[in-house]
Amino acid sequence: MKKSHGKLVILALGLALLAGSIAAQASSPAAAPASTPAPTAPGAKKPKAVPVEAVSDAGQVAKGEKIVHDFELRNDGDAPLQVTDVRPACGCTVASYDKTIAPGKTGKIHIVVDTVNFSGPVNKGVTVYTNDAANPQIELTVQAKIEPYIAIKPGYARYMVVRGEAKEDQAAA
Repeated sequence: MKKSHGKLVILALGLALLAGSIAAQASSPAAAPASTPAPTAPGAKKPKAVPVEAVSDAGQVAKGEKIVHDFELRNDGDAPLQVTDVRPACGCTVASYDKTIAPGKTGKIHIVVDTVNFSGPVNKGVTVYTNDAANPQIELTVQAKIEPYIAIKPGYARYMVVRGEAKEDQAAA
């Protein structure tokens, strides 16, 4: 009986510690996410991210070829625009980018999409993260129709006569 009483005490102490740590976390102020831009004073200089084109149509692309496209990102603000990150939606897409774009200038977001695993229409996107408080995330998309190098239509053949079959068997059928 004493062993079960000791286990009960240990269980109660563990629950008390858990409840105390949860209460301590709830009472501490939550940290602001790292990607949230700091608030700026009124009249302060601000960057303004404007994509020249948000969607690019690559047309018909042969399966296995890479789609390469440079999106342009214009800074219409009066402070430098910082591109903090560019995240592709999937592993088939690789992106490189200009990290800082001066006011009134245009930067590039370079996208490469590998089409080896796709067929038919595809849309592949990237999310661009900037220090523009009004537009911190921008979605850019590459569209294409992936086709094989050689397409044969119809994709099947039907034979009415089997080679080596006797002629009388054909008449019966």
